[in-house]
Amino acid sequence: TATVMMLGIGVAFSSFAVGVDETSVLVTAAGLGLLVFACITAVIYAIRRVDWDQLHGPAWLIGPLGRMAGGAVVPNRRSLLRLLGYTVVIWALESATLWTLLLSLSVSLSAPQLLVFVGAGALSVLIPTAPAYVGTLQLAFALVLSFHALPAAAGVAAATLVQVLLYGSVALVAAVLSVYRLISGRSPASS
Repeated sequence: TATVMMLGIGVAFSSFAVGVDETSVLVTAAGLGLLVFACITAVIYAIRRVDWDQLHGPAWLIGPLGRMAGGAVVPNRRSLLRLLGYTVVIWALESATLWTLLLSLSVSLSAPQLLVFVGAGALSVLIPTAPAYVGTLQLAFALVLSFHALPAAAGVAAATLVQVLLYGSVALVAAVLSVYRLISGRSPASS
């Protein structure tokens, strides 16, 4: 939802959107975002209302669906606001990280261009790919920068830095913890 809205807002106010009616793009982006949110909420409510014990069908299908539905949480207003707040904070941190990384490569993006950059990067990781999104992230970053008449090579470099610094640091910490647990004789379950 947030990704669709970010892309719509970014495209509406980007310099390459010449001749595009910003209002219609904003309304479309907001509408699509709200539609996706409403569909997800409706599915959660529908799943919770089904009496899974009364359904007839193959046990291999009904059993797991019923167990999953038992864990589905029907959000209340307070938890939805908390979720929205967390989402805004996470996307703001992601955007700030990418903006800072691009500045280190001497690439300056406006706020709308950054929204398109972050949104395209987020959508690119949905494509099945190699570990750490090698290839698709480079392509997405390079395409977005080239759309803004900026060097595509900076997009490739930015994606590689994201993979090495962000994903690589998490993998390194996980490897160190695994080795520590192996050497100390602790199993992950006993921690």
